[in-house]
Amino acid sequence: MAPRQQRTQSHHAMRRLRSWVVLALFGGLVAGGLVVGTAQQPASAGMPSVAAASMSLSSGALSSGAASTSLASAVRTDNGGQGGDGEHWPPPAPFHVTSPADGAVVTGPVTTIAGTGGGPSTPVVVFVDHHHWCTSGWLRNLTWSCSGPPVTAPGLHTIDVYRLAYGDWFGHSTFTIATPPPAPKAPGILGIDGVANGALSVPSSSVAGGLRVSGSAVYDPHFAARVSVSSSFGGCSSAVAASGAYSCTLPRPATGTSTVTVTETIAGASASTPFTLTVVDDTPVPPANPVPPSIISVAGVHAGVKTVTTSSLGSGLLVSGTAAYDPNHEATVTIRLTDAGTSCTAPVASSGAYACVLPKPSVGHHTLTVTESIDGAEATETVDLTVIDDSTTPLRTFGSWALSITDGFGVSLGSHTVQVGGTIIVTGHGIGTDASVVIELHSTPVVLAQLASTGGSFTRSAVIPADTDVGDHTVVVLVSAPGYTTDERDVAITVTPATVAAATPQAAVVTPQSAPSPEAAAPAPLPGVVPVPSTPAPAPKADAPAKTYTVHNTAKLDGDQRTILSQLPAMSDITLGAPQVAAAGGLVAGLIFLIALPAILLEATLRENYERIFKFAEPIRRVLRPLGTRVTSRTSGFWAWVSLYTVIVAFILSFADPNVAPDLKSLRLVLALVAAQVLHDLVLVLISGRLAKAELHMAVTPVLRPGGIVFVVGGVIVTRMLGLEPGVLFGAWLVLMAMGSSTGQRGKLSLIRAAVLVCVGLLAWAGYSLLTAGADSFWSLLGVESLSAVMIGALSELVIAMLPLTFLEGHEIWEWSKWAWVGTYVMVAALFTIVVLPQPEAWIDLSTPAIVLGSIFGSFGLVCIGVWAWFRFTTSKALVVEEEERDVAA
Repeated sequence: MAPRQQRTQSHHAMRRLRSWVVLALFGGLVAGGLVVGTAQQPASAGMPSVAAASMSLSSGALSSGAASTSLASAVRTDNGGQGGDGEHWPPPAPFHVTSPADGAVVTGPVTTIAGTGGGPSTPVVVFVDHHHWCTSGWLRNLTWSCSGPPVTAPGLHTIDVYRLAYGDWFGHSTFTIATPPPAPKAPGILGIDGVANGALSVPSSSVAGGLRVSGSAVYDPHFAARVSVSSSFGGCSSAVAASGAYSCTLPRPATGTSTVTVTETIAGASASTPFTLTVVDDTPVPPANPVPPSIISVAGVHAGVKTVTTSSLGSGLLVSGTAAYDPNHEATVTIRLTDAGTSCTAPVASSGAYACVLPKPSVGHHTLTVTESIDGAEATETVDLTVIDDSTTPLRTFGSWALSITDGFGVSLGSHTVQVGGTIIVTGHGIGTDASVVIELHSTPVVLAQLASTGGSFTRSAVIPADTDVGDHTVVVLVSAPGYTTDERDVAITVTPATVAAATPQAAVVTPQSAPSPEAAAPAPLPGVVPVPSTPAPAPKADAPAKTYTVHNTAKLDGDQRTILSQLPAMSDITLGAPQVAAAGGLVAGLIFLIALPAILLEATLRENYERIFKFAEPIRRVLRPLGTRVTSRTSGFWAWVSLYTVIVAFILSFADPNVAPDLKSLRLVLALVAAQVLHDLVLVLISGRLAKAELHMAVTPVLRPGGIVFVVGGVIVTRMLGLEPGVLFGAWLVLMAMGSSTGQRGKLSLIRAAVLVCVGLLAWAGYSLLTAGADSFWSLLGVESLSAVMIGALSELVIAMLPLTFLEGHEIWEWSKWAWVGTYVMVAALFTIVVLPQPEAWIDLSTPAIVLGSIFGSFGLVCIGVWAWFRFTTSKALVVEEEERDVAA
């Protein structure tokens, strides 16, 4: 070989050697850099991050001469892949990622990536999400794979593959890891329609086509939810809708009780809810024998008699009541007016009620038949109907009359009980001679006794039927007479079981106190001594008719028109006698000493010591005194102020009526109280003042005590709380001041005031008696109630005001003349006895237990007497005179 050729080959060999050394050094540096970079920078999600320019060699890169030779042989030059010696490398095969495939969606973690293509015998480097993930081994048959840290994050991921030799980019691929579904919901039956407390009851007719079971259950949008229903007579199932509803139909269940279980299943888990099903056989039962027809009651009928007025008829006569009801047969009631030939028919409701309207009957007496028909059977009741023309002669009221109901021992039933089979005694006084009486026992009306005519007073015994239920009942006493509205009185009683050893006492046999009419010549026999049987016996029939009638609990008087001021007796209603006085004496005595005496004593004490009581208000009075002086400087101004004060007091007093309301009746009550205050206070003061000046030559001055309105309000509140009629009421405080008068002058002034008060009261009573007999209208009742209020204030006040106690009118007369006081008080007491004593029910009607009322009134009396005593023994006469003079001057 020529030297030049040898030098050239030697030169080329040296160049190759240098290239290998440089390549080896470069490869070592790259490998060392990758190792250091991998140790210092851990990749996120388990994949080391390496710059794209720093290609990672496989674990065996440049570790041997063979490897270095293979790697060097794969190096391409800048001349398009030719080496320095002019050799050509084959181009890479087409690239594909086969696992996971491009665009694939996988559910689990990815740990291996594989594919095809690339250069022969050349490792590939795989990047996932732009981070180095793995390096394959040497390619075999142009297929490759490598494993890296698991890729678990849900979502889209990218794959980039590079050839190791010079970092050639082979291709790009993507895959998606699906989001794992949430855990399934716990199954549960939330509700079953119609099931309450674990039970369902249905009639057999409603499940003829099967039993539909529906309700709500848990719904899971990611897992199928299904409800199955199982029972001894079959099963069914249903998917759960998005609303949670489910529904399926079981086969027809048999009559009786069985268990049905409702189960929901979600993702293999299940939950069950059982319930008890009861199928009731509702097959119609063939109708039994019809109920016997019976007219149980006719409204407004008392002992076979019904009285109506022409004004109440309207367009016709309404007949109503109760009759037997048959659920399986039609029941109708036919009402006939036999003499008029008119009739009407009405069905009987399930409650037993019936009602129909007959054409308007004429004035006079008629025969009314009420007939019930059920399946061809009939029952008829006959009623005597009386139609009264009240257009010219209105019906009158009975006013106030005395009633007492006692047991066989004479003990009032208001506080005691009566045994089954026991005797009660009903006594009444002060009713008209033509009045008839019916005594009934409620709740289920049973006629105990009846009197066709009373002669003005009556006493009747009756036996509590042996079949009466034990418990609370009401004795109803009905009084009726031609030209009068029926008056009803109710007394509550308690019926207790009969004891074997007990026997009803001898019933008192009392004849009417005045001559009876021919209708009462043959009264029903009175029961005698009736031993109480050990077993229930039939009810006595001596006083009871064959049928009983429903009675409406009407008010004593017309409550829609009248107030408490129009319910007092007229002069013609007064019946004097030992029974009347004895019946009323105890009640009125308690009224006087427990209510009237303390109330009037308290009012007089507070009125006479007005200055000392309202001393705390002196700064306010001092501020208002200039205005008051300007208003009352003239006589007309003073009386205008008194009139305004009177109207205010009357308005407050009207609330003592428990039925007060914003209507014409309450307006009439206010007007009546205003009129009464004017007559009782203003007229009384004016007349007494004129007489004092003319007869006694005394200088008297009327003085108004406006602070008394506080006690007016207090009196009304106490009255409404205790239910008193007329109650504890304080009127307007307008008094006469006699300055510089002697004892005799003050006594005579009190006597004049008492005489004027008596005259005003008697005149008011006379006017009241005349007006109350007429027709009820707004203006007539206004006059009646105005005079009634005057009468109450006059005749009821005097019996207390004339007592010889300090601060009362009677004390002034007593100090002047004992004989004058005795004569005055005898006259006042006589009037009180005549007017008040026989009428206890017109004055007080209390439903509170006696022991409670006694405690309340006793405490009230002690307070009143205590206030009076304190002022009586702490106030000197000189101080009283000084305060009166200062008050008059003001």
